[in-house]
Amino acid sequence: MIATKIFTALAILLLIAPIAAFAATDSKASEFAINHIDYEDNVAPGTSIPVEMTLANSDPTLNIENIEVKAWLENKFGERVSDKAIASGLVVQQNSDRDLALTLNVPADVEAGDYTIVIQASGRFEAPFAVAGEKVTVEARKTLQVEGQDDSVYVTDVRLSKTQYKAGDTVDVAVTVRNNGKDDLSNVAIAVAVPEFDVLKSVKLFGDLYSGTEQTVYFTFNLPKDASGIYTLTATASNNLAKNTASANLIVEVPAKVDATKTPTSTITKGLKFAQTDSVQLNIINKGTETKTYAVAVVADNIKTTVTPATFSLAPAQSRTVSIEMTPEATGAQTATITVTEGGNAISQMTVNADVTQGLSGFAGLFVGLAIIGAAIVAFMQYNKNNNGKTAKTLYY
Repeated sequence: MIATKIFTALAILLLIAPIAAFAATDSKASEFAINHIDYEDNVAPGTSIPVEMTLANSDPTLNIENIEVKAWLENKFGERVSDKAIASGLVVQQNSDRDLALTLNVPADVEAGDYTIVIQASGRFEAPFAVAGEKVTVEARKTLQVEGQDDSVYVTDVRLSKTQYKAGDTVDVAVTVRNNGKDDLSNVAIAVAVPEFDVLKSVKLFGDLYSGTEQTVYFTFNLPKDASGIYTLTATASNNLAKNTASANLIVEVPAKVDATKTPTSTITKGLKFAQTDSVQLNIINKGTETKTYAVAVVADNIKTTVTPATFSLAPAQSRTVSIEMTPEATGAQTATITVTEGGNAISQMTVNADVTQGLSGFAGLFVGLAIIGAAIVAFMQYNKNNNGKTAKTLYY
């Protein structure tokens, strides 16, 4: 009888516990809140604004862990118009608050008007209680007014022609600027600079930069022969009323390390013709036991080179033929250094010593060819005459 009562009591507890846990779970959302949101209102397009807030945990016993906070801008249609500002890995102790600031970037191309700052925070209550690991999410919304300035310019994009360069390469830069103010701007100048290379180039836009419009200008410069590493390229748009600067990383490949005592080297001599393309073939074999990735690079002052393929992977015992096309751009003694690397280290290096001579131009070559054909015809006619018109025969044994 007693056993029956105990069994019944346990069954009732098993039925009630999930309901109680659900009730507790449902109530947890009200114990996490985003309070005291503060920011600068009435901002201009292209402005970065700090958004300050307080995360509050009113639960008397549980911490909230692994909190991630996101903030972004939405337009009147509920569409996100900005990047998300994110902070993660936060903890708010039981029955306490935590202050937080996120930087929100107002896009340069947004129109004046009212926008909504959306702040969303999510985390989990700590273990080992009945509601352990419960996820809780809260959200807050505030209105931000964006007002266009009378005179404002913004560099919206700095685009390089490559993600990575080699020493001596030509760098092409495209800079896009936008008039995000209310008034048209005149005499707008665009400049790019890399102080380490003494690069400073500028150009003035033709005509006015009208309100709400953008223009793209292009710059070109050459990297020094000894450049290597990461540099900062700055682009500035300005006139006497407005100014804005943006930047981009200019990455120059670090040359492969060559240990003369360990790296096999060789030298070949090759005759080349000015402005005519010739090639060198390399056969690369993976003699190891693992798949490896190789790169082939050429350094030459007055020889234009093309490597095919420049990078590739080989399984153990596999081989690959690499073709290096060479087109001399100057006559005389020229040198090209071919380096094969694996894992950033040089494994082979070959020096090509080229004696570049002046090749025949197209017309000169044609003239010589016609002269040779004419001489052959005359010789044949003379031979025919000497043999009384008889055709010579070749006998095969």
